[in-house]
Amino acid sequence: MRLITIFVAFSLLAEIAAGQTTRPDAEAPARWERQVSSLAAAVVAHDQSTIQSLVGADCRIGKFNAVPDADGSQFLDALSSQTVLADHAYVYPPTEMVSDIARDVNSSTIVPDFTKRTLNLDDKRGKTTAMQWISQALNATDGELVGIIILWDSRPDTDDQHRLNFVLIKGQSDGDGFKFTRIVYGDPLQ
Repeated sequence: MRLITIFVAFSLLAEIAAGQTTRPDAEAPARWERQVSSLAAAVVAHDQSTIQSLVGADCRIGKFNAVPDADGSQFLDALSSQTVLADHAYVYPPTEMVSDIARDVNSSTIVPDFTKRTLNLDDKRGKTTAMQWISQALNATDGELVGIIILWDSRPDTDDQHRLNFVLIKGQSDGDGFKFTRIVYGDPLQ
């Protein structure tokens, strides 16, 4: 009887786990992808007015592990020396985000080979970490729109300080388009 009870318990747990992990990835709407890419382009161009038009007044903007900026004005200043490697739009959970980051970094001509070799994006562990990271930083839940902009500090005077930097984005539908509701940026390890 104990053996049957244990078997039934394991079967139920396996079914629950399978149900949670086999949910197909939802594809991000094309307009959301364009919205994320527009923000990346505005960052590259250091275009404060475009950023303001994309962001809106009710968007909370701040660095990782910090209180949001009062007015978001530090956002562009913090990214002024960064080079955009790529941007991606997703529907949470973004299970392909880790492989996208790895591909973007490995294909970059400005990221040194040493950094590429030391970047350990183990697929299973990396996906788990990425889900926790986005969930905590953006307070994202299933089905919400999220995005990422991958950046590299390309200043020549910071040889040993070069690191990847990120802009994590959360948004929602706003009638015909989308609006950003939360932006977190910088080096998550600092």
